[in-house]
Amino acid sequence: WYWAIGSPITPQLSLRLTQLLQSQQSDCRSDIAALGSACNLELELLKNSTALEFAYRINGVNLLSVGVSRTKFDLSQDFYNPARDQHAKARPFYINTQQVAAAWRHDWGKGLFSIVQVIQSNQKNGSGGRNFASHGNAVGLRVGYQF
Repeated sequence: WYWAIGSPITPQLSLRLTQLLQSQQSDCRSDIAALGSACNLELELLKNSTALEFAYRINGVNLLSVGVSRTKFDLSQDFYNPARDQHAKARPFYINTQQVAAAWRHDWGKGLFSIVQVIQSNQKNGSGGRNFASHGNAVGLRVGYQF
């Protein structure tokens, strides 16, 4: 499921909060696939994401926004052969990501706009007691046309 709520706080400042929860279960069976193959597995994936954004309209053509988000993935897998006399349970795996972003949108007129965005991201992931961390920064420029 997904829900979002947005509201103006002042004529120039608005707030948006979003929440996503996705659960996927897959069960694949084959009489000829080997143990550990892409088939003969039971898979469960849970994704949970929350984002909060503030947007400030400077004037009719410029918008500044800042946002934070947190996303979690949890994955578990069971593998088996067709006769089910062999079974292997993969270690549960997780990914946790936190991001902070800032963006400036400028409307050039006649539907043309540009967005400059800066993102800072931190991630932790792991499986079976082994945990890893990473981080990164990005700067992007998008140009678009709004019909």
